[in-house]
Amino acid sequence: MAIVTQPLGSSNARGSVGGLTYSQWRGRHTVRTRTGPSREPTPDQQRIIDLTVKYAQHWNVITEAQRTAWRTFAANQRDPHWTGQDKRLTGQQWWIRCNVRLDLNCGGYTPWPPTAPINDYLTNLQLDSIGDDVAISWDDPQGHGSWEAWVEWWLTKPLSPGRRPTIHDADRIGSTDISDQAAEILGLPDGTYTLFWRIVDDFGQATPFNSTRFKIPK
Repeated sequence: MAIVTQPLGSSNARGSVGGLTYSQWRGRHTVRTRTGPSREPTPDQQRIIDLTVKYAQHWNVITEAQRTAWRTFAANQRDPHWTGQDKRLTGQQWWIRCNVRLDLNCGGYTPWPPTAPINDYLTNLQLDSIGDDVAISWDDPQGHGSWEAWVEWWLTKPLSPGRRPTIHDADRIGSTDISDQAAEILGLPDGTYTLFWRIVDDFGQATPFNSTRFKIPK
């Protein structure tokens, strides 16, 4: 690490440029060699990376009419963000995002963008602990058929009861066809958990996350 003055012609440069990272340390401007990830991606993370690369490359395979449709969708759509600052994405970014979600849940993809916003929801979601297993049930008031939407599950590790976790503390553990109206999580160690879920439709759109807490043993 080197101490520098006026880095990049600015008195407050931060971030990475090429192989260098500019920051501050004890009130002084510093520059150091940029480093990579601290560990290799997990199998689940690698799957997301592989799917992202797959659909980034596939963007050049779909027709110009389909790419135009995705760009039009992007111009009229914002990506909701938990900070309240919705993000603008390009047509290609929406194509990748929707199709990665869809591939994760059903192994398929859609060449065309969504034609309507996602308004799906669950009612009467219940969790019942039986030993170290959890049975989940819900009602589907929209009456979906098979392969029309999926409930995606994200689960935290056991955390202290006073902890208020966010989705960033949870790992994706799978999904269930919404029309099944039942799922289960097996073999959980004792502790307090938070379960997050969202609905993904057949265009790869996703609802905001909902969550609930439960204990093993109950």
